[in-house]
Amino acid sequence: DVMMPEMDGFQLLTAIRGDAGLRDLPVMMLSARAGEESRSEGLEAGADDYLVKPFSSRELLARVDAQLVRAQLRVVEEHQAERMRTIFREAPVAIAILTGPELRFEFANQRYAEMVGNRPLLGRTVREAFPELAGQDTYDIVERVHATGEPFASPAYRSVLARRPGADPATVAGHAR
Repeated sequence: DVMMPEMDGFQLLTAIRGDAGLRDLPVMMLSARAGEESRSEGLEAGADDYLVKPFSSRELLARVDAQLVRAQLRVVEEHQAERMRTIFREAPVAIAILTGPELRFEFANQRYAEMVGNRPLLGRTVREAFPELAGQDTYDIVERVHATGEPFASPAYRSVLARRPGADPATVAGHAR
């Protein structure tokens, strides 16, 4: 409930989302505050659903069931994602996954890490991980692939990377999808 005696619903929601063991727990906020603004506030705070009082027990049960189904789907989705990570980890080719508009490394298998000189990648943007690519077309190509979804492949394209600080640069052929 949004209105509770010692801690309001938003404070409780913040505590739940901040706890690694509870973070994925579905949360439905209940409130007498009606209106789209109140609902938006609850959802933006991290609630999975927002129900205005008074409500019927039938509506509450339907929404709880919907949240439980969504939670089960998230578990299946995470299982499938882990399965793909395992396949990518064991693949005989270099694979990296970049996410978000900032193109942040989410995953890089061992072959990819070795190819780029075992530099720190996870959590870094492509620009942070490869500052030596400034002035080459690589950033533009990767950003274009992300923006359009169109793959890039060229047998003649090369990026010059420094494998280790102070070492001679290495040329790496590139493909992006």
